[in-house]
Amino acid sequence: RALEYEELLEFVGVTESNCRADQYGRLKNILSPQARLFWDHRQLQIRRGIIHCGRYEGYVALLRRWVERLMGRKLIEQFFEQPDPQARAELFARRWNNVRWRLFTRVLLSRRMMTLLFDPAFFRYVKEIPSFGEHFAKRFERALTRMPLQSNYFLSFILLGRFSSDRDLPPYLARENFVPIRDRLDRVQIVTDTCAGYFSGLPSDCLSKLNFSNIFEWMAPFDFEELLRSTHRVARDGAILTFRNLLVERRIPPSLSH
Repeated sequence: RALEYEELLEFVGVTESNCRADQYGRLKNILSPQARLFWDHRQLQIRRGIIHCGRYEGYVALLRRWVERLMGRKLIEQFFEQPDPQARAELFARRWNNVRWRLFTRVLLSRRMMTLLFDPAFFRYVKEIPSFGEHFAKRFERALTRMPLQSNYFLSFILLGRFSSDRDLPPYLARENFVPIRDRLDRVQIVTDTCAGYFSGLPSDCLSKLNFSNIFEWMAPFDFEELLRSTHRVARDGAILTFRNLLVERRIPPSLSH
């Protein structure tokens, strides 16, 4: 509402800026009282850029520092400069996949470490993965050697601490989406509730698209199935449902296969 596109990139932390505190002064009067109270007491995070300040982002920064120490910044950047997957695979085998890397994944990507840094409830239903470190190491190798890197804003943020270019940003920060998003801000409604609680107050057949991220990993199988039943009630015919699995495998149960 209050910033132009380049200012938005500065304020959230995509580009360098010394103006974030002043920019916040222009924003705070249009925040809710609760949001303003929250951010008024977090000026350090404001100055750093808010996309760098979450708990997950703190964990990512810790990983980045260790990866840079183990592998070197120059080697990391080589992967992003190399468009050929085969060349990246050879570079990974020759320079990256060494004893230090395997030890790193076993320690800093282990279940014990993640339980210390994140809510232990997130891992309550993890049963299929004997080694977190091995699981993430395999996914990391696939992303680094087989997938396009320039456009992978997740991996560039994790490894470089920034997005690889101003053309390869998350959709919500892409230049071409700035005006459409700003023009439609009044359509956004933020609800603080469980999905089950929110759905209970909705009429049937009212939602056309639902994205559950990976919230099902926090749920027991029974609760997962019950939420899917509620979802079926509130979803229109032809609605699109997406969700993802990170550590806990969740698939549509046989009772709802129809």
